[in-house]
Amino acid sequence: MKRGHRSYRVRMALAVSCAGLLSCAGILGIDDLPEQSGSGTTVTFVSGTAQSGEVGKELAQPLVAEVHDANGAPVSGRSVTFTATAGGGYFLSEVTALTDPQGRAQTRWVLGPGQRNEITADAEGAKATATATATHPWQLGIFAGRPVGRMFRDGSAEDARFGDPSALAVGADGKVYIGDILGDTIRRFDPATKQVTTLAGLPGVGATQNGVGSAARFVSPYGLTFDGSGRLIVASTYANKIARVDLGNNEVTYFAGTGVAGTNASDTDVSRANFNVPYALDWDAKRNVVYVLENGNHDIREIDLTTSRVTTLAGNAGAPPEFRDDVGTAARFNYPMGITHDDQKIYISDRGNCRIRVLDHDSRTVTTLAGGGSVACTYVDGADGVTSGLVAPANITYAGGALYVTDRDAHSIRRVDIATGAVTTIAGSPPSAGAPKFGAKDGPGAEALFFRPHGIAPTPDGNALYVGESGGTDVRRVELKPPYNVTTVAATAVVPTDGDARTEAIFSSPRGIALIGGKLVIGEDQGNDIRALALATNRVQRIAGRADENFGTRDGAGNVAEFAFPVAMAADEAEGVVYVSGGDQRIRKVKVDTGDTTSIAGKEWERSFADGVGIAARFTDIGAFALDAKARKLYIADAGNHRVRVLDLATRAVTTVAGSVAGHRDGPGADARFSLPRGLALKDNVLYVSDTGNHVIRRIELDGKGSGTVSTFAGVPTKAATIDGRAAEAQFQAPWSIALDGDLLYVADVFSNALRRIHIPSATVSTLVGGPGGIGPSPATMPQKPAFLQVRPGGEVLFTSEVENVVFRLGP
Repeated sequence: MKRGHRSYRVRMALAVSCAGLLSCAGILGIDDLPEQSGSGTTVTFVSGTAQSGEVGKELAQPLVAEVHDANGAPVSGRSVTFTATAGGGYFLSEVTALTDPQGRAQTRWVLGPGQRNEITADAEGAKATATATATHPWQLGIFAGRPVGRMFRDGSAEDARFGDPSALAVGADGKVYIGDILGDTIRRFDPATKQVTTLAGLPGVGATQNGVGSAARFVSPYGLTFDGSGRLIVASTYANKIARVDLGNNEVTYFAGTGVAGTNASDTDVSRANFNVPYALDWDAKRNVVYVLENGNHDIREIDLTTSRVTTLAGNAGAPPEFRDDVGTAARFNYPMGITHDDQKIYISDRGNCRIRVLDHDSRTVTTLAGGGSVACTYVDGADGVTSGLVAPANITYAGGALYVTDRDAHSIRRVDIATGAVTTIAGSPPSAGAPKFGAKDGPGAEALFFRPHGIAPTPDGNALYVGESGGTDVRRVELKPPYNVTTVAATAVVPTDGDARTEAIFSSPRGIALIGGKLVIGEDQGNDIRALALATNRVQRIAGRADENFGTRDGAGNVAEFAFPVAMAADEAEGVVYVSGGDQRIRKVKVDTGDTTSIAGKEWERSFADGVGIAARFTDIGAFALDAKARKLYIADAGNHRVRVLDLATRAVTTVAGSVAGHRDGPGADARFSLPRGLALKDNVLYVSDTGNHVIRRIELDGKGSGTVSTFAGVPTKAATIDGRAAEAQFQAPWSIALDGDLLYVADVFSNALRRIHIPSATVSTLVGGPGGIGPSPATMPQKPAFLQVRPGGEVLFTSEVENVVFRLGP
């Protein structure tokens, strides 16, 4: 065996056993062996190997590689390229050098946070690898929050975790099928084995794709039902398509919807049908049709499984959301959310109108069953439909001759009598003094506490209900005989909690983070609030937003202000505020000390594009901010509009810096093209942009006149992979949040499941932690989809993920 081949095998064995780890002790100094190319050329590290030192410090000796020809003679003038392959360090000299007359080339290396640092020398195919040791390597762990709530984990009922189990359907076998909305997956709870498994989809990877198991893709699967063949029908809600899942082999096949948000003027074939947020599904065995409730079109449609035709039954997609009992397309709904049926009628939970509506299939007549009159949208148990009130009826199901509704914002389970419309509460506590009671408590129905119950489905025998809690991120069971006992059957019911960051605090999808005034400010995507961790005392406290996680758009004092899925965030130390944006498409500022919240640009819920002043500006899915404190300008990654924009904080005028339509093109201002830019970092007059859809990092050389010239700095446009090395050849997979610490640009590389770093002067990319497979160091595994990060002085990285429910730390 040639020595070069042995070196290759040793390195491969190490790569398998230590892939992605920051700690692989006891295996240093054995890789600096020559590898022979096909021409007989060999490369050997002859100096500087097996050194050790502190993270962030340059090795005492340069690394020297020597190139020999097939006869063992040194080769001068040969190009040697140095590449970092593990450890996260970076070069202080050129990564490509020519050998001197002794056949030698060298490089200077700064130790990365991994205990084992690796550097490979490549001389036109011949390679050798050197190692160095960080004596105090960094560790990855949980910085704040208890590891419960919104996470993703299969396993036993107690250990399992959900992102958002808002959709439920129970099979004839009694197994509970769960649409995990934030996880973009279909999961199953087996009451017999008490195990939770994932059947189809990949956690947090939203798309529409046929395939088997984890090869398939969904986007927020809210609607679930079964057809006559026992297949699960799934609405990929925000992709506007509908699929079948064969439960024999977990094969997913999309069969209805073009994926274009819209409707059709007349009946059409399933393959040509346009849907708009198909939110709930219900199969009618008598007619062999699937009813499709469209939250975006405010209507009810059906798919005839025999003829493959789609027909609108009631509501008009072209009309605004409102309330009207009438016939067919003359009827009006307001963001309906749930649908079920019995032998006679179809029943709809009309959330925006706070009513339960009835649709006669044959006549297409729509009437109101419950929640009308003067008590609409209030919590009232009443003897008939006029005197009863519901707060926010979400999903609805039929069992044992009655309707059962998850009244989500009232945190309760309500029963609706089909004959009279009478509403009673079977589980959950009625509001006290006008304020809802919510929590995580099992027991008799009147004593149990829920937290935003959403999905609901009966057992096959009709004796109980399963309930999926959007807030509590668990699955519970409600018996349908007094005293209506409630038990938690899968995951652990939780409620967001302030307190000590590590022992008490519970978050609800922490996303955007910002460091300001000795605090880490956190935007909670599902908690719909802003919380702050005082770094000196380790205490977490909500500073703005509602305590019950319900979203809204109101400005005002901290305990009055409301938020809608806040994610983008930037700190302004001079003003003592953080700038925040989320699903409501506005830019707002929040005083960190008081929580006082003010809107400064954009109009609530308006997703479009317009430059303008204050409320006249329009945005679509802001991904990030970068503040120029001296110039009082806030740069904006307007992801949905594929632009980088700027807000003048003095005048509140919004203008476009660069970008126009989706694509990839370097160049000045509007000539440039981005695809979903979601991260920003500002250094002097250079704005770095994570161009997420193109899988690259871009640079904008700002011209001081509100525009700039765009170039590609790191990554290969449209090529997605996890490859380190020279910036022009390295690859990323959906780089998201970015942050600067001196000459180091940190990158949350979402689909690589990795934190990566670019040394700007040498333009080299290295992986700090994670990588293919999402493997991370002890004591915690690398979280899935790291998305938002901040860097403290010295390189300590704080970050959140799209799937996990805590704040992580990578540092000394």
